[in-house]
Amino acid sequence: MNTINNLTGRGITLGNLYTTSKSLGNSNMLDIFKTIHIEKEISRVELVDKTCYSPGTISNHVTTLLDKELILEQKKGISQGGRKPIYLKVNAHKHFILAVKIEVKKVSLYLLDLDLNVVELVEKQDNKPISYENCLNFLSTNISQMLAKRKDIKDKILGLGISVPAIINREEGLIEIAPNLKWYKKSILQDLKNKYDFPFYLENDAKAGALGEKNRTKGDTNNFVYVLINEGIGCGIVINGELYRGSNDNAGEFGHVKIDPQGPNCHCGNSGCWETLASVNYLVNAWEKHTGEQSNIQNIYKLAVKGKKEACSLFGKLGENIGAGIVSIINGLSPGKIIINGKIVQAKPFIDKSITKKAKEESLQVAYDNVKIEYSKLLDKAEVIGIGYSIIERSRLFQ
Repeated sequence: MNTINNLTGRGITLGNLYTTSKSLGNSNMLDIFKTIHIEKEISRVELVDKTCYSPGTISNHVTTLLDKELILEQKKGISQGGRKPIYLKVNAHKHFILAVKIEVKKVSLYLLDLDLNVVELVEKQDNKPISYENCLNFLSTNISQMLAKRKDIKDKILGLGISVPAIINREEGLIEIAPNLKWYKKSILQDLKNKYDFPFYLENDAKAGALGEKNRTKGDTNNFVYVLINEGIGCGIVINGELYRGSNDNAGEFGHVKIDPQGPNCHCGNSGCWETLASVNYLVNAWEKHTGEQSNIQNIYKLAVKGKKEACSLFGKLGENIGAGIVSIINGLSPGKIIINGKIVQAKPFIDKSITKKAKEESLQVAYDNVKIEYSKLLDKAEVIGIGYSIIERSRLFQ
């Protein structure tokens, strides 16, 4: 085979050059599809402006997407003297996705269409951490029931994605450790693959949420950190528009940055880690310590709304502790944005001021001046949307 030697200073076979060109074309098509996805309805002319691709490239890929029936045309808008403009939208019922969101005391199974709208949702809630066996049984039973009553979509399932609060091995589909669930070395993908023949995908919950924010929202920055605060704390880091995973695929464990050497013991073996002092678990444990009463974040929040001094004070301290960890993120990464999500978001009126004050006082000024601290607008759908996009990207739709 002939070799071209003047490209990037290395020998590239014609076969490899074709593969590279084809891969680039597939990537461009996916990018155009995702733009249509985000915009909901958009014309070809508007696609040129939004994506910076040439009219010819847009035309070619739109034609392919129409041929694959992944998008549809519709006439809409006001005529400027000629024909009404033709708008493009996702063909929502062409394919479907199964998305699983595992939380400490709750498991949710979503059936999504190609536009990532929720077609069906089944949930299991408990008052204690859900066991692996119960979670697996719930998923196996309800996936089978969902597909049995919707026989027309069984062959349209692109895959199933799982979001879990854990350190994972994505390649092996293994949950290495989910400390708040007390799950260790669980081969969840293999356990489910034995029952179903569509592709499976496993993702850490904070990274899934970061992917949801990156793909679904029309953000003004490509550099942000997604901070998910539930029973623990996890972070997803997006740099130059790409999720940063680190050398072992588990970058973003800022929850184990030590903010108080005298703080509580952490399951990681250290003491005073950020998540021991700034998570939902910290809040409920501190409430019980101060009042002798067991409670949850929803009830403590209701008391704060009613002006109960102990609840307001505790949320203020929680916000200060959250801010202390955010200082490390601002100083260490200097992101353009920090997006906070999780169960803690409901307490925004009582924690926001303390978070901002701490971040402003202790961050490097040059870094703080260039960061926005926001709260997710996607809320509990962020991880589900991230999983949905991951399944779409890994599918063969754009080959």
